[in-house]
Amino acid sequence: MGPLEFVKDRAIILSLVLGYTAWKETYGQAHWKILTTKLTDFHLFLITYPVVLIVYFTFSLIFAYIDFFIAPDGGISGVRLQPKKDHTWKQYKRAIPLVMFNLFVMSPILTIGSIYLLFPASPYYTDQPSGMYPSLPSTFMVLRDLLLSMVLRDMIFYYLHRLFHHPAVYATFHKKHHEFTAPIAVSGNSYLTY
Repeated sequence: MGPLEFVKDRAIILSLVLGYTAWKETYGQAHWKILTTKLTDFHLFLITYPVVLIVYFTFSLIFAYIDFFIAPDGGISGVRLQPKKDHTWKQYKRAIPLVMFNLFVMSPILTIGSIYLLFPASPYYTDQPSGMYPSLPSTFMVLRDLLLSMVLRDMIFYYLHRLFHHPAVYATFHKKHHEFTAPIAVSGNSYLTY
């Protein structure tokens, strides 16, 4: 990482911290209290999950458009990790059913399951309908929890991914994930489990 990237990364983090602090003090606290005292955690899932889907499909469509209409002949091969492998309609046709299953069946089951099984065990869980505190956390807590969740998520993903390479479960649950040798944006959610 060069000095410019280092400064840019720190500037982004600083702007996010300052932005969160300003939002919390002026606008966020009043709305957060309404969300946490009037809505249940399931309602919050129903509100946020469509946003996740919209963002996912928007970026997938943008990159599909680039693949097929802007640079169909590998014109962006200078930025590809595998410049010799082109993306095809066949690849998209294989990925889409699995992605739909993961997004509309597996993700809701896992998310709702974690809401009712894991979230109540959290030290942050309260008796509010949403299970969350009605006051926004401090900037330090947000940064600490963000960094901790990133590290834990990577560790859990790594070890679960290694587990799914075990011969007893690889063919049943994980082999399909490795069929995408030239990754496309939509195949980012093409793992059956991990």
